[in-house]
Amino acid sequence: MSVKLSAEDASFLACATEVDPRVVSSMWDAVDYMRDRRKGFCIPTVRNLCGDLGDEEESKGDGNEGERPCVYLCGNSLGLQPTSTRKFVLRELDKWASKGVMGHFEGDLPWVSIEKSVQKLSADLVGAKEEEVAVMNSLTCNIHFLLVSLYRPVGARVKILIEASAFGSDYIAVATHLQHRGQDPKEAIVAVKPSRGEFVYRTEDFLEAMEKERDSIACVLLGAVNYLSGQLLDVPAITKKAHEIGATVIFDCAHAAGNVPLSLHDWGVDGACWCSYKYLNAGPGGIAGLFIHEKHTEGEQAVTRLAGWWAHNGETRFRMEHTFDPLPGAAGFQCSNPPVLQTVALLASLEIFRDAGGLKGLRQKTERQAVWLAALVKDQLEGVVDAITPVDLKERGCQLSLAGSSSFGLDFQKVCQRLEKRGVVVDFRKPNMIRAAPTPLYNTYEDCWRFVEALKRAVAEELRDIAGTGSKKPLDWPINDAEWEGLKEKARAAAAAGAGGVAVTANGHTAS
Repeated sequence: MSVKLSAEDASFLACATEVDPRVVSSMWDAVDYMRDRRKGFCIPTVRNLCGDLGDEEESKGDGNEGERPCVYLCGNSLGLQPTSTRKFVLRELDKWASKGVMGHFEGDLPWVSIEKSVQKLSADLVGAKEEEVAVMNSLTCNIHFLLVSLYRPVGARVKILIEASAFGSDYIAVATHLQHRGQDPKEAIVAVKPSRGEFVYRTEDFLEAMEKERDSIACVLLGAVNYLSGQLLDVPAITKKAHEIGATVIFDCAHAAGNVPLSLHDWGVDGACWCSYKYLNAGPGGIAGLFIHEKHTEGEQAVTRLAGWWAHNGETRFRMEHTFDPLPGAAGFQCSNPPVLQTVALLASLEIFRDAGGLKGLRQKTERQAVWLAALVKDQLEGVVDAITPVDLKERGCQLSLAGSSSFGLDFQKVCQRLEKRGVVVDFRKPNMIRAAPTPLYNTYEDCWRFVEALKRAVAEELRDIAGTGSKKPLDWPINDAEWEGLKEKARAAAAAGAGGVAVTANGHTAS
């Protein structure tokens, strides 16, 4: 099938005519200014992920389908390993083997100050001053650390505003923190629901909620990019309103750091935190980051904090005196010496971002891939699969979230399993959603095309099962337009009769 692109959907292609999507993908891969960056990452092969593909799949193309790189669109969950990571980690392991405890003070990266190697590079990625960033702990721990300092209930001002669709760990952190501070989470949490359907917010949703509760909100804690929808919030506008009503504002940047350009300092954000294992490619459980605006660490406005010996003046730290002489800025919020192997794994990736020109250098490709992927899904699966992520590029980063149309009982968890068997890695999220995130450092435009081809095939197989044809044979592929329309019609009729699939929510999307 060809893709009919509108000028709005794909102005970067400089055409609004029907084109072969694989040709377009190859064209843009050939001129991709980031194409050489892909060589710097370990991309699993289809065989590594799927094992034995079977004769049908293996016989495709040149017969070596299993040796092809997989389609990995899951950097929003776990980024791929940079090829340089092994060297960085082995170097410190070798130092440990050969130097023992003296490794703290020797080599290019003495462990006693290892966190400084990633401090400025991290600050550059989130738009902060170097002294406003500390690389420490894990994400949810840093949420608690920031709440200790920035949630300051006074009188009736005790509430914390969050998204109704906040990431589960964020909600738990807020609820348990409120309990620890003597508040009832049922009364002290203001959970803002989206007005643009089930998943997408208007900025006014937050502004109006803050105005309504202007005398009772002490702190606002939101995801800068929503983990479920991929929506990028208007951080400056929300920050401005929070300050207007006398509240502080914290942003969870787990899905923003390494994904979208940020200017945390200039926007006046009070605090922020992020993990490093998603778009920052630092590996599973990687060390996290914390931002606290300089106004909260200097002079009379300096906030109280939890801290430990690694927040103490490095010149006198090892004297073990029972006084606290905090380091300036965010470094004064550190507790323990950072895990060296995690820190250098992060360093390996941050150097790649630096050499690529940071998020500003990557943004053009992010936008092009976002438009291309959305256009492919719309053309190939319109009426069957709906994009949840906002169309406006100012409201999104890499991630495209997809849900099933109300006309069919598609179970996206099964669709996701079918994709994995063909070497396509995305992820499934409740209630019934697939998230796909082409990342500019290592994904190609052909990855987008291969994903949509595989998605359509997986959806077609699910539609056949919903229709109840009884056939267990592999679906002949590709199918023509008439066969595709026939499958949809049969599945639509079966779903309407309640013969299969998953339940349909009131707003028109399926839910497991």
